[in-house]
Amino acid sequence: MFEESMRIAEDTEFLKRLPPHLEPVWEPEVKTIHRNETRLSGLLFDQYRRGYRSGTYCTEATQAKPFHLARNNFRDRRQIRKLARVGLSGPELSLAMRSMPIVLSALSARSLGIYMGARDRLKNVRKVKG
Repeated sequence: MFEESMRIAEDTEFLKRLPPHLEPVWEPEVKTIHRNETRLSGLLFDQYRRGYRSGTYCTEATQAKPFHLARNNFRDRRQIRKLARVGLSGPELSLAMRSMPIVLSALSARSLGIYMGARDRLKNVRKVKG
């Protein structure tokens, strides 16, 4: 089995550099596994760190303001509940609904990370330019 670990947006950046005739064909057998923290403090720190990397990348790629990037990420909270209700039932749905405070905390940490990463990236760009 082949395993590859990528940081956020590295795969996106890599694919942008490929010429069209070398774009990969995705096979249904390919599975992506995410290693998630099992402790709340670890989860929140991991989500902040992922958000920070995402914010630094998205600021450069989209020219969006840090606050807008963070706000747009936090809006995902609405979709999380909808997806749970559509895709789960019985005990799984009940567990997912009881887990929403943890999910919202993780989403908040990620949004804060996005804001801080985007803000720091813009500060660094300004220092270089002027």
